[in-house]
Amino acid sequence: IILGGGVSANKELRKQFQNKINKEIKNTLFFVLQDGLIGATENKTAGRIILEDVTKKINQYLFREPKYNKEVLSLSDLSPVNTSPALYKSGLVDLLVKKIEDYVLIGFPEQIELFSGGV
Repeated sequence: IILGGGVSANKELRKQFQNKINKEIKNTLFFVLQDGLIGATENKTAGRIILEDVTKKINQYLFREPKYNKEVLSLSDLSPVNTSPALYKSGLVDLLVKKIEDYVLIGFPEQIELFSGGV
């Protein structure tokens, strides 16, 4: 993105975007990464606990693993560029919903935060 106002204005705008995105992710149970893999926020959150539980079964829902071009690196973090995202079979969303419902009904383990911000 090229915007008027010079480099410092662009850095400030980028910082504002990052802060907004980080705030939104902080209050999210799950998110999908660019390569199609599912992630969760910090360790002691509901999303992380549910995702760890689902991970035991997720391979049966994985249709295609993500593919990367190891010869091309991302400028942002020097990781290989994703060329093909992970794809999942139907039923994964139902599994996630079921696990969320189970934890809401039976309760989460003690000493977890529902979201990473303690909200």
